[in-house]
Amino acid sequence: MANPNHPKYRRIVVQIDTSSSYSEVFHVAVDIAVKLGAELHGVFVEDKNLLNIGGLDFVREFSQFMPTAQNLDSSRLEEQLKALARRARSQLEQEAVSRNITAGFHTVREEFGSESATIVADVDLIIIERTSRSLLPSTLFLLPQDKAGQQAVRPILLLKGDRTLSGPLVVLCDSQGSLQSCLNVGSSLVQTEKQEILVLPCIATASDDGLLVENLKGIARDAAANIRIASPVKPEAEVIFSRLSASNNLLILARNGTLTRDRILLQKLIESRHPILFV
Repeated sequence: MANPNHPKYRRIVVQIDTSSSYSEVFHVAVDIAVKLGAELHGVFVEDKNLLNIGGLDFVREFSQFMPTAQNLDSSRLEEQLKALARRARSQLEQEAVSRNITAGFHTVREEFGSESATIVADVDLIIIERTSRSLLPSTLFLLPQDKAGQQAVRPILLLKGDRTLSGPLVVLCDSQGSLQSCLNVGSSLVQTEKQEILVLPCIATASDDGLLVENLKGIARDAAANIRIASPVKPEAEVIFSRLSASNNLLILARNGTLTRDRILLQKLIESRHPILFV
């Protein structure tokens, strides 16, 4: 039975650029769109810095198809980017047609501007591949602001190549207040009723471990999902990874929680093999 607390997904954006493994990420993104009954839109982000490099006299291009180094021409670079975008668009459309979902495609320049804001204005989920340069602060990873100047609240799914979401889901919980929203979004991505959601409390001090775990258990009992509360761990990457299964887990954590404010921990999570869902 559907959980009434699940968010409704109408429109999903999958963001790629020249560094993305888009063939793999499109396949997984289409699977997600099919499960959630949503339309899928690809956004190809052109690297403006790469285009600027093409105008520098001292930059040369080396290729196995040319006997000597050539000047890096901005117009040729732009054509290459457009060709890559066309190939990505064609693949996304083919995947969408084969799975009977609605798909769209847009190309934007790297710096986030009004064009990008319009594209993601009505988006319920943003998908990015880990190798993408989209992890830079000026891109969708940090989310655009809405018209009121407030940070837009949209889950971001950070995929790792062709890794699926079929493994156990793990909520890295740094507070009682963030658990419910993580469970609501995370449980909507559960593939089967038997798929477990593990809640792993991550707190720096042990003074209130017992109270936090009891409160988390109360929230879990009211949720329509297969949820297990684990014993608390310190918010350290090595400790967290030691509690995960050998297969890839989908890690779920609060977008503005204490864990994401720890830049060292966040970097290690991003570099790990595990997909991450920021709520």
